[in-house]
Amino acid sequence: MKDKMAAQRRAAGAFLEHVPEGTLAERTDAARYIVQEKLLHDALEEAKGSRTGAAALLGVPDERVAEALKRHPHLAQKWPAKRGRPPKVRT
Repeated sequence: MKDKMAAQRRAAGAFLEHVPEGTLAERTDAARYIVQEKLLHDALEEAKGSRTGAAALLGVPDERVAEALKRHPHLAQKWPAKRGRPPKVRT
């Protein structure tokens, strides 16, 4: 019988080399932190830094992106929040 999870375990093994040693809970939290940072980074990049756009891409409310950026301040620095309203376009 073919092991359907073998490829996933190999990929996870390579990923887990970047996760610090610790208890199962500590390693799970560290892995989640790394994955969340990657997903948030990619969404912000695709949305050209728009937090609302990133939230839409991730399928979460804007507040979740704001909360995640508190845990990943380097991303908040790379894509700072735009303040104020955009200028009106006169027609």
